[in-house]
Parts: sequence; structure tokens; C-alpha cells
Amino acid sequence: MDLGTIHCREFLRAVRKAGHLIVMSEPISAEWDVHQSLFALAIRLWMSQHRRVYYVGDPTDDALRQEITRAATGDGERQIMLKDAHLIEAAIVADRTVSSLDERVRGHFRRAAMSVEQLRTIVWVNPHTEADVSLTWINGGARPDKHRQFGFQVRDQHRGHQEGPRHRGKVP
Repeated sequence: MDLGTIHCREFLRAVRKAGHLIVMSEPISAEWDVHQSLFALAIRLWMSQHRRVYYVGDPTDDALRQEITRAATGDGERQIMLKDAHLIEAAIVADRTVSSLDERVRGHFRRAAMSVEQLRTIVWVNPHTEADVSLTWINGGARPDKHRQFGFQVRDQHRGHQEGPRHRGKVP
């Protein structure tokens, strides 16, 4: 088992143990149906049986998608963000938190947050990245800490500083 798989399993176990809900929309459910492991399926079923799945239906937000399209620096970036916009839309309806391994789209959304206000309070955690997700954070309620929000990082970049949990001060 590779390290990414181990981190994802630990993350899902911690979410379940801490009593958190998982957010499920129609597009997210379809994505899980295609990509989930047997372990993830077992967690998903357990969460569903214990009423720990928050179903949001189809929270598509055409206005948000238009803003994302305008914020994209090119057609490729636009396509990448629109492909995963359903994650942001579900997070906006629920707890404003996304859990995903995709660092590429995360970077695009982070940059887009400079001009798309709805993105600024989104927290994006990557279960495989130790700096982003800690079991202590999950067990402590997985609060949307300012330093985890896209907007915090955007405001920092505007000032020419990068402040966060790992680096404080001017960017070299």
C-alpha cells in the first residue's frame, strides 16, 4: 500500500471517528462511484447507514461558474476548474470545506479567489499532504481556520507576504 493510500485511509477513519458528516451531491456521488476504493465504499456505506451523509442534490451555481470562467487565465485552466466546480458548489452549500487530492485544481481555485469572492472562504484539504490535514485538526472539529482559506492566502499574496502555518515573512 502506497503512502497516499495510507493517508487517505487515515483521513477517512478520522472523519468517521470524529463524528463529521460527508457531503454528497449528485456529481460527487457519480465521481465516487467511478473512483472509490473498496475501503472508501465501506466508509461511505457506514456513513450512510449512520445518517452521516449530508445530501445536497445538485447545487450547480451558474453564476459562480461564470465568475470562475472569467477568472481563468486560459482555456485549459478554465476547463480544469469547471470540471471540479461541483466540489466548490457542494462546499458552499455545506461547510465550505473540500477534501481532494488534486493540487493542480486547488492552485487554480486559490489563484481565482483573487477575483471570485465566493472562493475566498473555501478550505481545501488534501489528505495526502501532511501540512494540510492533521488528525488533530479533524478531531478538533475541522474548523475553517483562516490560514486554510483561499482568501487568507490571496490577501497575503497581495501584500507580498506568505504567512501561514509553515512559513512566515516575506517570500524570497
